[in-house]
Amino acid sequence: MQDFWKSYKYRFIPWILMNLKREIREQSEHLRGLDVPKVKAELKDAIVTSLRSGKIRHGQIVVRKSAIPNCGNGVFSASAISKHSFVSLYPGTIYMPGDPLLIQSLGNSFIFRCSDGVLIDGNNKSLSNMIFKSIAGRLGPNSRNLSWLDLTNEIAMGQIINNGGSQKCNVAYQEIDFTESELRSTRFKLIPYVHFNTNISPYPFRMVAIYAIKDIEPGEELLSSYFSIDSS
Repeated sequence: MQDFWKSYKYRFIPWILMNLKREIREQSEHLRGLDVPKVKAELKDAIVTSLRSGKIRHGQIVVRKSAIPNCGNGVFSASAISKHSFVSLYPGTIYMPGDPLLIQSLGNSFIFRCSDGVLIDGNNKSLSNMIFKSIAGRLGPNSRNLSWLDLTNEIAMGQIINNGGSQKCNVAYQEIDFTESELRSTRFKLIPYVHFNTNISPYPFRMVAIYAIKDIEPGEELLSSYFSIDSS
């Protein structure tokens, strides 16, 4: 139970709110001296390119047992990753503020909280899995990417990256919103997101990118700080 809480607390909204000052402090550390608009623009270009081709760079990252005790699977670099490079997306069902999420969130350590209150359920199992498949099915055949649910899609493995704390993290999250025109050239069947509420416009279309905050050597486990969310 103690090991579960160590991981789950970073997704537990009341605990996050109580530690908001720490979030701001840790965020500022890796942003110091960073040209955020430039990095964000480069990430946006990389995501669009990936959603056209269906891959980031074949063999860049792999899933295997984490080196952190009791953490299950983790994500590892299979080749060198340069600082500020796009690594993957944090996929899942997007919940806007006010959308019902209570039942899905119980015992769910894959709820990602964006800075503006938007939530992404990156759980690939149980009720979360069924909800994603149901919504994707209603949107039509090949409307969204389902391969992230069985952990076979390099573009969407961000939800498996473990927490290393601010001292050990080598990747960070970047919230990016896309306009309809920016996504027009992509293949929607490669997008690993659905909106829980399909009666509203999905635009601006929120995605959460994971990018390297330092050069990463082959074989390194990717570690984030669950507080390192850039919304600039």
